[in-house]
Order: sequence, then C-alpha cells, then structure tokens
Amino acid sequence: MEKVKFIYLDVGDTLIHIKTNPGKIYYDILKSHNIIQASYDKELLKKYFFDSWKFMNSKAPLNFQCRYTNHKYGNDGFWKELIGYFLSFFEKTELTEKVYLDIVNTFNDPNSWAIDETFFNLKEFSDKKNIQLGIISNWDIRLRSLLKNMNLLKYFTHIVISSEFGYEKPSEKIFIEGEKLAQVSPKNLIYVGDKPELDYFPPRKLGWNTFLISSNNDPDLETLRQLGDLMEKIY
Repeated sequence: MEKVKFIYLDVGDTLIHIKTNPGKIYYDILKSHNIIQASYDKELLKKYFFDSWKFMNSKAPLNFQCRYTNHKYGNDGFWKELIGYFLSFFEKTELTEKVYLDIVNTFNDPNSWAIDETFFNLKEFSDKKNIQLGIISNWDIRLRSLLKNMNLLKYFTHIVISSEFGYEKPSEKIFIEGEKLAQVSPKNLIYVGDKPELDYFPPRKLGWNTFLISSNNDPDLETLRQLGDLMEKIY
C-alpha cells in the first residue's frame, strides 16, 4: 500500500453503533402506544421491518440517486412511508405524528449511539502521521446534526452525505466526490465500511484501498474488527 494521506469512514456500524437493537426500539415504542402487547413476537417485528425496507428498496430512484431527498415528499416523506408500511402489518393501525416523532427522535438522539471504542486511538495515530479523516455515508439530512451533537463533527476534514450530495453508495459518484475533496490520488486513499457491496468493492474499483469492518476473517477481503485495527495496516 502506498503512503496513506486521507482516510474516509462510513458512519453506521463503522464509526458509530446503535446501542439498542432497532427491533427492540420499535417494540418499545409500539408497546408504549398500545399498538402491540408486551408478549408480541419480536422476531415477527424484525421480519416486518425487513419486509418494509425491502419494499422501500424496490422504490429506490434509478442510478443510485439519494432515496431520501428524491422521495416525492422529501426526507420526512421517505420515513413516514417506510414506517407507515411497517405499521400496515398491524390491523387497523395508522401512523400518527406522535408515533413518527417518537421513532425518529430516538434514532436522532446522540444517547442512542455509541462511538467505536478505538476511534480516538485512530484519530491520534492519524494526527501523528499527518493523515486527514473524512466521512462518506448513506444517511438522511439529520446526520450532520447527529455528529455535531456527538462531538464528532470537528474530527473530520470532509464529510460527504448522500442526502446532501444527491447520490448514494454504491454509486462511484459519491466516492469520486470524496476523492476530489481530499485532492489526493486514489492509491493514497482508504475507505472503511461494513458492507462489501456498498463500502468495499465500489471504491476499490476506483483504485482506493478498502477495508471491511467484520467479525469474520474472510481470506478474500481486507477485514478489521474495529477501526483501531487499521493502524496496523498503515506504515
């Protein structure tokens, strides 16, 4: 690997991790609104939510345009349609503004998220090596404020968010934008994420060095268990 000059990170399940399983979050909120009983099958909830995401994926814009900002009713319209579809699995249940806000505000709460425990080690290491950090993420319009509220925004030189840029991973456009901002050659760039089809292969095709956050040691992929492991890969 050539001399590293810039490292871009994914956000969800890479830089930050949800503290509580999303299924449990939905379970607690639905229970608090008497939509479900305490005995409701949590595995069935997971299936309903997976099916809801699958439905929304089937409606995603062509050419990997951002699904949030390209929704006909905007960012909130996307989430209301998703959650509304999810609630359609429950008899005679419609999405109310109170339920919607409870769900959205929970995921926007900095206390719902944990920072990768080795991130600050990587930050200190990168400072010593004169390596800048950035973010490339598929996320809605609330990410920048979430990062600010988690006191993370200040650590990143460039931040490319799909809802601001207009295209989402795996489009090469979002990685090319990151490359332009960093003003370095692809061989001097690293990207770290957790999904092979979004984070590993697309930037690698552009000549970037890529690493996958994974608990599995796949011999065909460059993997890390956590962000701090990247320090061992950089000379």
